[in-house]
Amino acid sequence: YGLIIAIAQLGAIGGSSMVTTDAHYWSTTTLMIVANLVIVLQILVMVTYSKRFAPTANMAQQEQQESLSSEDEPVFWSGIYLILRHRYVMLILGVSCLYEVSLTCLDYQMKLLGWFKFEETSSSSISFTQFMGHYGQVVNGASLVFSYFLFPYLIRKYGLRMTLRLFPTLLVLATVLAFAAIPGNLAVLFVCMAILKAMTYSIHDPSKELLYLPTSLAIKFRSKFWIDVVGARVAKAVGSTINSFAGNVEGSIRVGTVPSLLTAAALWLVCYRAGIMFDRLVASDKIVGVNTTDAPPLNTVAKKYKTLSADEHDNGDDIEDVQHGLTAEELNESADGSGEENIELRPLM
Repeated sequence: YGLIIAIAQLGAIGGSSMVTTDAHYWSTTTLMIVANLVIVLQILVMVTYSKRFAPTANMAQQEQQESLSSEDEPVFWSGIYLILRHRYVMLILGVSCLYEVSLTCLDYQMKLLGWFKFEETSSSSISFTQFMGHYGQVVNGASLVFSYFLFPYLIRKYGLRMTLRLFPTLLVLATVLAFAAIPGNLAVLFVCMAILKAMTYSIHDPSKELLYLPTSLAIKFRSKFWIDVVGARVAKAVGSTINSFAGNVEGSIRVGTVPSLLTAAALWLVCYRAGIMFDRLVASDKIVGVNTTDAPPLNTVAKKYKTLSADEHDNGDDIEDVQHGLTAEELNESADGSGEENIELRPLM
Protein backbone atom coordinates (compact mmCIF):
# COMPACT_ATOMS: atom_id res chain seq x y z
CA TYR A 1 0.00 0.00 0.00
CA GLY A 2 2.81 2.40 0.88
CA LEU A 3 4.55 1.70 -2.44
CA ILE A 4 1.37 2.36 -4.41
CA ILE A 5 0.84 5.68 -2.60
CA ALA A 6 4.49 6.58 -3.23
CA ILE A 7 4.21 5.95 -6.97
CA ALA A 8 0.95 7.88 -7.11
CA GLN A 9 2.77 10.97 -5.84
CA LEU A 10 4.81 11.14 -9.05
CA GLY A 11 1.77 12.38 -10.95
CA ALA A 12 1.06 15.00 -8.30
CA ILE A 13 4.67 16.18 -8.43
CA GLY A 14 4.47 16.45 -12.22
CA GLY A 15 1.26 18.48 -12.07
CA SER A 16 2.68 20.85 -9.48
CA SER A 17 5.85 21.31 -11.55
CA MET A 18 3.81 22.26 -14.62
CA VAL A 19 2.07 25.00 -12.63
CA THR A 20 5.37 26.51 -11.45
CA THR A 21 6.60 27.15 -15.02
CA ASP A 22 6.09 30.42 -16.84
CA ALA A 23 2.67 31.10 -18.30
CA HIS A 24 3.92 31.05 -21.93
CA TYR A 25 4.97 27.41 -21.51
CA TRP A 26 1.77 26.11 -19.93
CA SER A 27 -1.21 28.42 -20.19
CA THR A 28 -4.33 27.92 -18.09
CA THR A 29 -6.19 26.49 -21.08
CA THR A 30 -3.41 24.03 -21.82
CA LEU A 31 -3.28 22.89 -18.20
CA MET A 32 -7.05 22.30 -18.17
CA ILE A 33 -6.85 20.26 -21.39
CA VAL A 34 -4.01 18.14 -20.01
CA ALA A 35 -5.90 17.58 -16.74
CA ASN A 36 -9.04 16.44 -18.58
CA LEU A 37 -7.07 14.10 -20.83
CA VAL A 38 -5.44 12.52 -17.77
CA ILE A 39 -8.88 12.00 -16.20
CA VAL A 40 -10.12 10.30 -19.38
CA LEU A 41 -7.00 8.13 -19.40
CA GLN A 42 -7.68 7.11 -15.81
CA ILE A 43 -11.22 6.08 -16.70
CA LEU A 44 -9.91 3.97 -19.58
CA VAL A 45 -7.39 2.30 -17.30
CA MET A 46 -10.09 1.46 -14.75
CA VAL A 47 -12.38 0.02 -17.45
CA THR A 48 -9.52 -2.03 -18.90
CA TYR A 49 -8.56 -3.31 -15.47
CA SER A 50 -12.11 -4.40 -14.64
CA LYS A 51 -12.35 -6.31 -17.94
CA ARG A 52 -8.86 -7.79 -17.81
CA PHE A 53 -8.83 -9.07 -14.23
CA ALA A 54 -11.67 -11.14 -12.83
CA PRO A 55 -12.55 -10.53 -9.16
CA THR A 56 -10.29 -12.62 -6.93
CA ALA A 57 -12.44 -12.09 -3.86
CA ASN A 58 -15.67 -13.66 -5.10
CA MET A 59 -16.54 -14.66 -1.58
CA ALA A 60 -16.23 -11.10 -0.30
CA GLN A 61 -18.22 -9.81 -3.24
CA GLN A 62 -21.03 -12.24 -2.54
CA GLU A 63 -20.96 -11.39 1.14
CA GLN A 64 -21.17 -7.71 0.34
CA GLN A 65 -24.25 -8.23 -1.79
CA GLU A 66 -25.92 -10.36 0.85
CA SER A 67 -25.03 -7.92 3.63
CA LEU A 68 -26.15 -4.83 1.76
CA SER A 69 -29.38 -6.32 0.40
CA SER A 70 -31.01 -7.08 3.73
CA GLU A 71 -34.74 -6.47 3.73
CA ASP A 72 -35.07 -6.35 7.49
CA GLU A 73 -33.30 -3.05 8.14
CA PRO A 74 -32.68 0.23 6.28
CA VAL A 75 -29.19 -0.21 4.87
CA PHE A 76 -28.66 3.51 4.28
CA TRP A 77 -28.92 4.40 7.97
CA SER A 78 -27.45 1.21 9.39
CA GLY A 79 -23.93 2.58 8.93
CA ILE A 80 -24.68 5.36 11.42
CA TYR A 81 -26.22 2.82 13.78
CA LEU A 82 -23.06 0.70 13.69
CA ILE A 83 -20.87 3.74 14.37
CA LEU A 84 -22.91 4.74 17.41
CA ARG A 85 -23.18 1.19 18.69
CA HIS A 86 -19.50 0.21 18.71
CA ARG A 87 -16.98 2.29 20.61
CA TYR A 88 -14.10 1.11 18.41
CA VAL A 89 -15.86 2.40 15.28
CA MET A 90 -16.48 5.71 17.04
CA LEU A 91 -12.72 5.95 17.57
CA ILE A 92 -12.12 5.30 13.87
CA LEU A 93 -14.54 8.15 13.14
CA GLY A 94 -12.48 10.48 15.32
CA VAL A 95 -9.19 9.34 13.77
CA SER A 96 -10.58 9.98 10.29
CA CYS A 97 -12.21 13.38 10.84
CA LEU A 98 -10.90 15.43 13.75
CA TYR A 99 -7.71 16.64 12.10
CA GLU A 100 -9.64 18.29 9.25
CA VAL A 101 -10.66 21.21 11.47
CA SER A 102 -7.10 22.22 12.36
CA LEU A 103 -5.74 21.61 8.86
CA THR A 104 -8.49 23.71 7.28
CA CYS A 105 -7.71 26.65 9.56
CA LEU A 106 -3.95 26.37 8.99
CA ASP A 107 -4.40 26.06 5.24
CA TYR A 108 -6.61 29.16 5.21
CA GLN A 109 -3.97 31.21 7.01
CA MET A 110 -1.19 30.06 4.69
CA LYS A 111 -3.15 30.87 1.53
CA LEU A 112 -4.19 34.30 2.80
CA LEU A 113 -0.62 35.21 3.67
CA GLY A 114 0.66 33.77 0.40
CA TRP A 115 -1.90 35.71 -1.63
CA PHE A 116 -1.02 38.96 0.11
CA LYS A 117 2.72 38.44 -0.38
CA PHE A 118 2.86 37.08 -3.92
CA GLU A 119 -0.24 38.53 -5.59
CA GLU A 120 -0.90 41.91 -4.02
CA THR A 121 2.77 42.89 -3.60
CA SER A 122 4.23 44.14 -6.87
CA SER A 123 7.82 43.46 -5.79
CA SER A 124 7.27 39.70 -5.64
CA SER A 125 9.24 37.67 -8.18
CA ILE A 126 6.72 34.81 -8.39
CA SER A 127 2.93 34.66 -8.55
CA PHE A 128 0.60 33.07 -6.04
CA THR A 129 -0.09 30.26 -8.53
CA GLN A 130 3.63 29.46 -8.72
CA PHE A 131 3.85 29.62 -4.93
CA MET A 132 1.09 27.01 -4.64
CA GLY A 133 2.84 24.94 -7.31
CA HIS A 134 6.03 24.88 -5.26
CA TYR A 135 3.93 23.98 -2.23
CA GLY A 136 2.50 21.02 -4.14
CA GLN A 137 6.00 19.93 -5.14
CA VAL A 138 7.18 19.92 -1.54
CA VAL A 139 4.07 18.16 -0.22
CA ASN A 140 4.04 15.40 -2.81
CA GLY A 141 7.81 14.98 -2.80
CA ALA A 142 7.79 14.53 0.97
CA SER A 143 4.81 12.20 0.69
CA LEU A 144 6.72 10.10 -1.83
CA VAL A 145 9.65 9.69 0.54
CA PHE A 146 7.45 9.06 3.59
CA SER A 147 5.31 6.48 1.79
CA TYR A 148 8.20 4.52 0.36
CA PHE A 149 10.63 4.61 3.27
CA LEU A 150 9.10 5.92 6.50
CA PHE A 151 5.70 4.20 6.67
CA PRO A 152 6.97 0.61 6.12
CA TYR A 153 9.78 1.22 8.61
CA LEU A 154 7.43 2.55 11.29
CA ILE A 155 4.99 -0.33 10.90
CA ARG A 156 7.74 -2.96 11.07
CA LYS A 157 9.67 -1.31 13.89
CA TYR A 158 6.97 0.14 16.14
CA GLY A 159 3.65 -1.28 14.97
CA LEU A 160 0.39 0.48 14.24
CA ARG A 161 -0.18 1.75 17.78
CA MET A 162 2.91 3.99 17.81
CA THR A 163 2.67 4.90 14.11
CA LEU A 164 -0.86 6.16 14.63
CA ARG A 165 0.34 8.66 17.24
CA LEU A 166 2.97 10.32 15.04
CA PHE A 167 0.68 12.53 12.95
CA PRO A 168 -1.47 13.87 15.82
CA THR A 169 1.71 14.67 17.78
CA LEU A 170 3.05 16.75 14.89
CA LEU A 171 -0.38 18.35 14.45
CA VAL A 172 -0.43 19.50 18.07
CA LEU A 173 3.09 20.97 17.73
CA ALA A 174 2.25 22.70 14.44
CA THR A 175 -0.97 24.14 15.85
CA VAL A 176 0.84 25.54 18.88
CA LEU A 177 3.52 27.08 16.64
CA ALA A 178 1.13 28.60 14.11
CA PHE A 179 -1.47 29.91 16.55
CA ALA A 180 0.49 30.70 19.70
CA ALA A 181 4.29 30.70 19.40
CA ILE A 182 4.86 32.27 15.94
CA PRO A 183 1.45 33.40 14.62
CA GLY A 184 1.03 34.86 11.15
CA ASN A 185 4.38 33.66 9.81
CA LEU A 186 4.22 32.38 6.21
CA ALA A 187 7.44 30.34 6.41
CA VAL A 188 6.25 28.52 9.54
CA LEU A 189 2.87 27.82 8.01
CA PHE A 190 4.43 26.62 4.76
CA VAL A 191 6.73 24.13 6.49
CA CYS A 192 4.07 22.94 8.93
CA MET A 193 1.41 22.48 6.26
CA ALA A 194 3.79 20.72 3.88
CA ILE A 195 4.83 18.21 6.54
CA LEU A 196 1.30 17.68 7.83
CA LYS A 197 -0.20 17.20 4.37
CA ALA A 198 2.54 14.77 3.43
CA MET A 199 2.04 12.89 6.70
CA THR A 200 -1.70 12.74 6.05
CA TYR A 201 -1.29 11.07 2.66
CA SER A 202 1.59 8.76 3.53
CA ILE A 203 1.31 7.90 7.24
CA HIS A 204 -2.04 8.76 8.77
CA ASP A 205 -4.39 7.61 6.00
CA PRO A 206 -2.74 4.17 5.56
CA SER A 207 -2.72 3.71 9.34
CA LYS A 208 -6.40 4.66 9.48
CA GLU A 209 -7.21 2.00 6.87
CA LEU A 210 -5.45 -0.66 8.94
CA LEU A 211 -7.82 0.07 11.82
CA TYR A 212 -10.63 -1.56 9.82
CA LEU A 213 -8.93 -4.98 9.87
CA PRO A 214 -10.63 -6.27 13.06
CA THR A 215 -14.11 -5.15 11.96
CA SER A 216 -17.00 -6.97 10.29
CA LEU A 217 -18.05 -6.62 6.67
CA ALA A 218 -21.09 -4.61 7.72
CA ILE A 219 -18.81 -1.97 9.28
CA LYS A 220 -16.40 -1.97 6.33
CA PHE A 221 -19.13 -1.55 3.72
CA ARG A 222 -21.73 0.52 5.58
CA SER A 223 -20.02 2.60 8.25
CA LYS A 224 -16.92 3.44 6.21
CA PHE A 225 -18.99 5.50 3.78
CA TRP A 226 -20.34 7.68 6.58
CA ILE A 227 -16.88 8.06 8.13
CA ASP A 228 -14.79 8.78 5.02
CA VAL A 229 -17.32 10.78 3.03
CA VAL A 230 -19.86 12.36 5.34
CA GLY A 231 -17.77 12.68 8.51
CA ALA A 232 -14.72 14.14 6.78
CA ARG A 233 -16.83 16.66 4.85
CA VAL A 234 -18.62 17.76 7.99
CA ALA A 235 -15.28 18.30 9.74
CA LYS A 236 -14.02 20.38 6.80
CA ALA A 237 -17.24 22.34 6.86
CA VAL A 238 -16.66 23.16 10.53
CA GLY A 239 -13.18 24.44 9.72
CA SER A 240 -14.50 26.45 6.76
CA THR A 241 -17.19 27.98 8.97
CA ILE A 242 -14.51 29.15 11.39
CA ASN A 243 -12.55 30.65 8.48
CA SER A 244 -15.63 32.43 7.12
CA PHE A 245 -16.37 33.89 10.53
CA ALA A 246 -12.71 34.98 10.94
CA GLY A 247 -12.42 36.75 7.59
CA ASN A 248 -8.66 37.46 7.74
CA VAL A 249 -5.43 36.15 9.25
CA GLU A 250 -5.78 38.10 12.49
CA GLY A 251 -9.35 36.94 12.88
CA SER A 252 -8.35 33.35 12.13
CA ILE A 253 -5.74 33.46 14.87
CA ARG A 254 -8.20 34.98 17.29
CA VAL A 255 -11.19 32.76 16.46
CA GLY A 256 -9.54 29.55 15.34
CA THR A 257 -6.98 29.04 18.10
CA VAL A 258 -9.22 27.29 20.61
CA PRO A 259 -11.08 25.00 18.15
CA SER A 260 -7.85 24.03 16.41
CA LEU A 261 -6.00 23.24 19.64
CA LEU A 262 -8.96 21.31 21.05
CA THR A 263 -9.45 19.17 17.94
CA ALA A 264 -5.71 18.51 17.65
CA ALA A 265 -5.53 17.40 21.30
CA ALA A 266 -8.70 15.32 20.88
CA LEU A 267 -7.19 13.62 17.82
CA TRP A 268 -4.12 12.65 19.83
CA LEU A 269 -6.26 11.11 22.58
CA VAL A 270 -8.46 9.27 20.08
CA CYS A 271 -5.45 7.88 18.20
CA TYR A 272 -3.89 6.82 21.48
CA ARG A 273 -7.01 4.92 22.49
CA ALA A 274 -7.65 3.46 19.02
CA GLY A 275 -4.12 2.03 18.83
CA ILE A 276 -4.51 0.30 22.19
CA MET A 277 -7.89 -1.18 21.25
CA PHE A 278 -6.54 -2.35 17.89
CA ASP A 279 -3.73 -4.29 19.56
CA ARG A 280 -6.17 -5.86 22.00
CA LEU A 281 -8.54 -6.93 19.24
CA VAL A 282 -5.78 -8.46 17.16
CA ALA A 283 -4.25 -10.25 20.15
CA SER A 284 -7.60 -11.74 21.17
CA ASP A 285 -8.82 -12.57 17.62
CA LYS A 286 -11.96 -10.52 18.13
CA ILE A 287 -14.01 -9.02 15.31
CA VAL A 288 -15.99 -5.86 16.05
CA GLY A 289 -19.52 -6.12 14.73
CA VAL A 290 -19.97 -9.91 14.64
CA ASN A 291 -23.13 -10.42 16.67
CA THR A 292 -26.71 -11.50 16.36
CA THR A 293 -28.04 -8.14 15.20
CA ASP A 294 -25.75 -6.69 12.55
CA ALA A 295 -23.92 -9.80 11.36
CA PRO A 296 -25.06 -11.66 8.23
CA PRO A 297 -26.83 -15.03 8.62
CA LEU A 298 -24.85 -17.98 9.89
CA ASN A 299 -24.29 -19.48 6.45
CA THR A 300 -22.81 -16.17 5.31
CA VAL A 301 -20.63 -15.85 8.40
CA ALA A 302 -19.37 -19.38 7.95
CA LYS A 303 -18.09 -18.50 4.49
CA LYS A 304 -15.88 -15.80 6.00
CA TYR A 305 -14.13 -18.01 8.48
CA LYS A 306 -12.24 -21.26 8.55
CA THR A 307 -14.15 -24.21 9.96
CA LEU A 308 -12.02 -26.49 12.10
CA SER A 309 -12.85 -30.02 13.14
CA ALA A 310 -13.43 -31.09 16.72
CA ASP A 311 -9.89 -32.38 17.27
CA GLU A 312 -8.46 -29.02 16.14
CA HIS A 313 -10.77 -27.08 18.42
CA ASP A 314 -9.12 -24.59 20.73
CA ASN A 315 -11.41 -23.68 23.59
CA GLY A 316 -9.74 -20.30 24.16
CA ASP A 317 -10.47 -18.62 20.84
CA ASP A 318 -14.08 -17.51 20.74
CA ILE A 319 -15.04 -14.76 18.37
CA GLU A 320 -17.05 -12.01 19.95
CA ASP A 321 -17.66 -8.35 19.61
CA VAL A 322 -15.98 -6.07 22.08
CA GLN A 323 -19.29 -5.06 23.59
CA HIS A 324 -21.83 -7.52 22.13
CA GLY A 325 -20.12 -10.90 21.90
CA LEU A 326 -21.26 -13.79 19.78
CA THR A 327 -19.09 -16.82 20.40
CA ALA A 328 -18.57 -19.72 18.03
CA GLU A 329 -20.63 -21.99 20.29
CA GLU A 330 -23.61 -19.60 20.09
CA LEU A 331 -23.28 -19.56 16.32
CA ASN A 332 -23.37 -23.33 16.27
CA GLU A 333 -26.46 -23.43 18.49
CA SER A 334 -28.25 -21.03 16.13
CA ALA A 335 -27.67 -23.27 13.11
CA ASP A 336 -30.88 -25.18 12.40
CA GLY A 337 -30.28 -28.67 11.08
CA SER A 338 -26.66 -28.08 10.21
CA GLY A 339 -25.61 -31.29 11.92
CA GLU A 340 -22.23 -29.80 12.83
CA GLU A 341 -20.83 -29.60 16.32
CA ASN A 342 -17.71 -28.18 17.94
CA ILE A 343 -17.12 -25.70 15.19
CA GLU A 344 -14.63 -22.92 15.66
CA LEU A 345 -14.80 -19.90 13.39
CA ARG A 346 -11.67 -17.88 12.88
CA PRO A 347 -11.08 -14.81 10.70
CA LEU A 348 -9.21 -15.32 7.46
CA MET A 349 -6.12 -13.15 7.83
